[in-house]
Amino acid sequence: MISGREEVKVFLTNKWKNELGYKLKKELWAFTENRIAVGFEYEWHDQHGSWFRRL
Repeated sequence: MISGREEVKVFLTNKWKNELGYKLKKELWAFTENRIAVGFEYEWHDQHGSWFRRL
């Protein structure tokens, strides 16, 4: 589990060393008075040029 600003910085620094060309897509699916539904999708490639996507 990550705790605190410094641990977040270390985590993201290490993550983005491997996840190159990072792209985040956000989509609003629906909303009502006090709720929203959203979708997130991100893509990246590694050092070898292989692409990955997480939904």
